Amino acid sequence: MEWSFLAAFSSKERTPLTDMPKSGKRLGLKDKLLLMAVSSAIGLIIAVPVAEIVLRSNLRSDYARYVEGFNTGTNTLYSIVPGSPLCYRIRPSSSFVWSTHPDGSPLITYRNDAGGFRRNSPEADDVDPERAHVRKRVIHLGDSFTYGWDVQDHETFAAQLEKKVQDLESLNFGVIGYNTVQQEALLREILPKYSPDLVVLNFYINDANPPSPGMVRIDPDRLFRDSTLWIWEEAKDQANSIWEMFIGGRPFPESRKIRPLEGPEDFVGNNLLAREAKEAFFGIGRLCVDAGVPLLVVIHPLVHDKDFTNGNYGQKIVHNAVKEWSREMNTRCVDMRDHLLRLEDPKSMILENDGHYNPEGHVFVAEVLSPVIEEMLKSAE
Repeated sequence: MEWSFLAAFSSKERTPLTDMPKSGKRLGLKDKLLLMAVSSAIGLIIAVPVAEIVLRSNLRSDYARYVEGFNTGTNTLYSIVPGSPLCYRIRPSSSFVWSTHPDGSPLITYRNDAGGFRRNSPEADDVDPERAHVRKRVIHLGDSFTYGWDVQDHETFAAQLEKKVQDLESLNFGVIGYNTVQQEALLREILPKYSPDLVVLNFYINDANPPSPGMVRIDPDRLFRDSTLWIWEEAKDQANSIWEMFIGGRPFPESRKIRPLEGPEDFVGNNLLAREAKEAFFGIGRLCVDAGVPLLVVIHPLVHDKDFTNGNYGQKIVHNAVKEWSREMNTRCVDMRDHLLRLEDPKSMILENDGHYNPEGHVFVAEVLSPVIEEMLKSAE
């Protein structure tokens, strides 16, 4: 009989498939659970990076649209500087009128120079940085206390110093909401341009905090700069907010998104904002040393603190830290609290509605600083 492979395979006596030996066994419960866990882990490993990429792309796109709208919108005082530690800056030759009082008076006019700093009077000419200055030039760095919130151009202590120190050109580069990191970035830009004879760093007790949230939105890359996974930080924030709304408390670890320090004790703690503030402070010192320009540090206190005049004043931690930093840099430091405590009523120097210096307070600051500035300028000759 002639045999072939096909004939053998087609034989009626071949073994039915159902009777063939099985090649494996059914998975048990443990194996199924393990398989599910591995599959979930693989899915998570793929999903998290994808979600992270989508979140970052959406936040950056949204911020880019916000910047475009802000810089082309009706805001007349600031422009955003994306990708820069400045975050925002004063628009050159800008001005606006505002009142912080419920009745709308008095109206305060804020006028800014072509260089982006506040004028000392309505009639003041723009400062030409290319022109050699005959008078001694002082640059003031700071926030709203320096810029002069709620006082007229000629009432700021920077303007008052020109009246008290002979042949002085006092340039007010204070910017509302700025912190020490932004002030260092600004000084790096203006120091070679304006060639001052003295730099005054005006330090307010919240100058380690992020830029004032009421000013502009922060670039997401700076907001999440202490975070590895943005989506994890967002999830923690959302979970805490929902829990706090319906149950109370915040059970999950706080997000590592940059947020203001919770108290003065954090200023000397090992957190990112405190470290950045200290690094920027010393960075300002190095810039001045490299340029051969003396630096004066002025600490402005929280005068409306209920414990301002007694030993329970909580901001002493910040004052002492800044004074210690100044000693390390061998830099002159003036603590305005020491001088304000000599007054019968220190609170008479501030605005009742928000704690900034009032016109009398600015005059007082100028009176304290004028002999120090005169001495430092003379020593530098």
